[in-house]
Amino acid sequence: MARSVRTYFAPAGRAPRRDLRRLARKSIEDPVIRTVLEAVGGYVMILNTHRQILAANRELLDALLVEEMDSVLGMRPGEVLACEHSTEGPDGCGTSLHCRPCGATISILAALSHDGPATDECCITMMRGLERKTVEMRVKATPIQLGRDRVIALVLHDISAEKRRSVLEDVFLHDMRNTLTGLMGWAEFLDKESSGEAARMVLVVAALLRDELEAQHLLVSAEKGVLEVREKEVAVQEILDSVESICSSFPGVSKGRYSVGATSDAATIVTDPMLLVRVLVNMMKNGLEATSQDECVRLWFEDHDGRPTFLVHNRGFIPEEVALRIFRRSFSTKQKEGRGLGTYSMKLFGEQYLGGSVRFVSSEEGGTVFSIELPEAGGPEAEGP
Repeated sequence: MARSVRTYFAPAGRAPRRDLRRLARKSIEDPVIRTVLEAVGGYVMILNTHRQILAANRELLDALLVEEMDSVLGMRPGEVLACEHSTEGPDGCGTSLHCRPCGATISILAALSHDGPATDECCITMMRGLERKTVEMRVKATPIQLGRDRVIALVLHDISAEKRRSVLEDVFLHDMRNTLTGLMGWAEFLDKESSGEAARMVLVVAALLRDELEAQHLLVSAEKGVLEVREKEVAVQEILDSVESICSSFPGVSKGRYSVGATSDAATIVTDPMLLVRVLVNMMKNGLEATSQDECVRLWFEDHDGRPTFLVHNRGFIPEEVALRIFRRSFSTKQKEGRGLGTYSMKLFGEQYLGGSVRFVSSEEGGTVFSIELPEAGGPEAEGP
């Protein structure tokens, strides 16, 4: 009998090994299931009602570098795909707090509950040794009756390239349209009235356009794994000044909307300043978007036992359902704007390339603080994916 354990989402409990093998044999012998495994593209798994794998197609086994089904028999989808959250729950895949928004688990539970096909999308961050890879999947779960037993055919298709291309295009077009509108407005004014202020603003908006283009270039390079990290010794104040300079060019953002703390001129760190500034600018943008016009977003620097740390505070509160997905690619609370890469790129640049730790804390009383804690001087170098 499956054990009863309190979980954060899907039910716990696994079938005894004897029952697992019996149903696995029954599944493999069924002509319908054999056809599904042989004919359907993508990763195909046959699951029992405890979400354990009974059978899988050759495409999945090859991707896992597995020869025999015994190696994955009884595992759950997130466990076999090495999802970073698959070991966090009280009973593995599907039972942790981070499993609540998982489209794969939701589809399986829906198919079992409604006895019909269920589709969704899921974003899986897989850990292979030290390598961290995020993959977006389109999921379909379909119940199949095998005599008195019921199983689920779970099919996953990798749509990462499709999603990445769509989001990058949406973000690029949205940001470029806004920036170019401002540039054209000031250029038209300059054409009518010879004005030093107009000329200055044309330069400011042109610099913003260049910054947006550079941001997209960095993100595409990072996603492809070809981004080159260029570390050097740099003054902390130089980093803060660079962020403040970029914030001053944000359209519609007044000086009182942000505050950048000062630090000792002698304080230096070893990092890639361009990538670090990009992370901090995204933290500032996130804070400005999350708060009202009369609230201030603050950036400052601290030394945490030799680990350089930059922190950004805003008065906004991030609810749990958003917090669980905040660093996922393509996730955004602003669906109409096609965003969802700012917080994702913080994590990507800050951890994969700068070797730091990007995190946040949020409460209704204190607001939200995003931070990046960099390695100690002389610590291990960061590696790209």
